[in-house]
Amino acid sequence: MGRVEGMISENAKVLLNRAIEACLSQAPIKHQLDEVSACVQQLKAYRDEVPDEMDQLQRIANILASAEEHLSPEHELELSERLLTIYISVSDGALIF
Repeated sequence: MGRVEGMISENAKVLLNRAIEACLSQAPIKHQLDEVSACVQQLKAYRDEVPDEMDQLQRIANILASAEEHLSPEHELELSERLLTIYISVSDGALIF
């Protein structure tokens, strides 16, 4: 996610944040997957701006699609790592604790 600062448009940031929020919601996995997939579809218009983030979201969608009703601890960890990677990229490296 090495890019020149400021290259991600606000629309792409909103969609990425929406995908992150969907994954962090307490909704059923099917709903989370639907939300992430919708964001991925809309983000295709910004593929040149966020190629790494799109790849991360696709991997997240694959994790969610492979889950039945619950994520395994390994999948939860992988999902968390990928969401954090996207968040750091979208927020230009700023973390809030």
